[in-house]
This record gives sequence, structure tokens and C-alpha cells, in this order.
Amino acid sequence: MSDLNLFPLSARAAGQAATLTSQEVACDHCGMFGMCEEAGLSREPQLLEQVVSRRTALARHDELFHANDSFQHIYAVKSGALAAVGEDGKGQRKVFSFYFPGDMLGLDAIDSGYYDSTVVALEKSSVCKLDYANVALLGEHQSSFYHQLIYAMSNRLRLERWTSLLLGTQSTEQRLAVFMLYLASHLKAHGLAHVEFRLPMTRSDIADYLGMAMETVSRAFTSLQKRGVLVVQGRNTRISDLEGLLAVTGLEYPSVSV
Repeated sequence: MSDLNLFPLSARAAGQAATLTSQEVACDHCGMFGMCEEAGLSREPQLLEQVVSRRTALARHDELFHANDSFQHIYAVKSGALAAVGEDGKGQRKVFSFYFPGDMLGLDAIDSGYYDSTVVALEKSSVCKLDYANVALLGEHQSSFYHQLIYAMSNRLRLERWTSLLLGTQSTEQRLAVFMLYLASHLKAHGLAHVEFRLPMTRSDIADYLGMAMETVSRAFTSLQKRGVLVVQGRNTRISDLEGLLAVTGLEYPSVSV
């Protein structure tokens, strides 16, 4: 069986997977953890409270921020799932990115000074947010903070390469298979249930992200089930044959025993 950690995601590999019902990433599997730890925030609670606001709750469909809002915070998803949405060149709704527990978002707004898309909660979620204007309060720890910020941006760039790979695959079945492998490997890398889980997004969301019709996505799910690589009931999903799912993608990764 292929090891999901082989997929190019976070270098912070997971230990024991969390239960499906908890869906809350542990602090040491969170994308913001390195910043908090290296900047000394975990050892200075008062400073931590000035720089990081923890566990901001979002209900389903709540907007975290809107396109063109001024940049203020970097966010890390603690639980749930969010999506960056907007319009494509034809004015059609488009899902640009998904964000799952452990992911950071808002990094791309540091340069421009504003967020370039609207981010909405796909389900009940919570986020931590770092007030970027208060980074100066870190004093001598600023250099460590920026080192970890570069690390986080590097991880995000690796995700962008996955997106290019995803959209470059030839068949709809392959696109969906790559997406499911990405999601499973991401969940594992952040200490969450990764073989059997509930999809936080709708078929329509997946279709918008992959650039396909919703009916096409549904047919691709059916095809993958017939191949015996996935078991899907509503949004409840189980990867029943990881090697088979990998074979569908046509990607070549080394196999190891786990």
C-alpha cells in the first residue's frame, strides 16, 4: 500500500490520525504553529493574546473575508473547511481553493494589501488569526517569525503545483482521483482521519473547482466506485483501494509498506 505521506504536502507528518468526528487539528499540526512557537508566543501568553486570536467560530456560509477587503490578518483553519470563491473570466462562479484543518490563508494578500477572493465556510468551522500589524511586537523574535512565514508560503506553493497537476490531467476520472488523493494525503499530514471521512464540499463545489459540470463529477464518482477504489454514500467517503486510486491517476510515486 502506498504511504500517503509521499505526496508533496506538509513536511510536518502526522502521527495517530484523529477521529473523524473531532475534525480539529492539533496545534502542532497547524500551519501557524511554527510561527507561534519560533516567535516565542507559546512561552509568553500575554504577547500571544496581542498577536493571535484563537478559535474564531464560523457558521456554514459565513464569510471570513471578502474580495478586495484590506489585508489585516493571516488565518489558520482549526476545524471545518473553507473555500475561496469568485468569478472566472466568463462571469461564472469559480472555486479557486479549498482550505482544510491546518491550512493557512491570506498569505497572498501580504504584497498587494488586499484579499483577492472571498473565503466562505463550507461547514461549521473555526480559525485562528494572526494580526499582521502586531508582528512588530515580537521584537527580537521577528526574524524567526519571518523564517516560518517563508516556510508556510513554500508549502502553499507546493499546493499550487498540485493544482496545476490536477487541472492538467486528461480525463474527468483522473482529475477526481488526483483530488481525492490530495485530500486524503492532506488530512493524514495534519493528523486527521484520511481513509474514511466526510467531504465538506458539495458535488457542485468540486465541479466548480475542477472545471467540470456537476453531472460529470457525479459520473466520475460512480466510475471510481465501480472500479472498487472508492466507497461513497452521500458525502461519506472511504478510500477502499489506495493503489487502485493511484493507478487511475497515472501518476508514478514509489510504493512502500505501511
